[in-house]
Amino acid sequence: MRLTMTDKTEIKQIIASLSDEDHAKIDKIVERLCVNFYPVLNMLEDHKPDEFTKQAVEWLGEDDCNYQDFAMTVMWDIFRPRVEVEYAIGIFLRRHTFEDAA
Repeated sequence: MRLTMTDKTEIKQIIASLSDEDHAKIDKIVERLCVNFYPVLNMLEDHKPDEFTKQAVEWLGEDDCNYQDFAMTVMWDIFRPRVEVEYAIGIFLRRHTFEDAA
């Protein structure tokens, strides 16, 4: 899907006008995506590992509560904007699909 500048502007306007109900729906989706922080740990373990990476990542995931909280915050901060834009694109596409059908 190729979006024009006008389309992108409209999507930004949709994001700016999302209601509290919309934000609550977005938060529920993000919560589902952030059930665990293993994707962060997997990325850490796979990115340019050295001989102690596996043990370090296991320690962070099992024994470091501060890191686990941090990882969950990072996951939320990464996924929330993505889900918000996905939600807005869905609204945008539904608007234009129904306009074309009418």
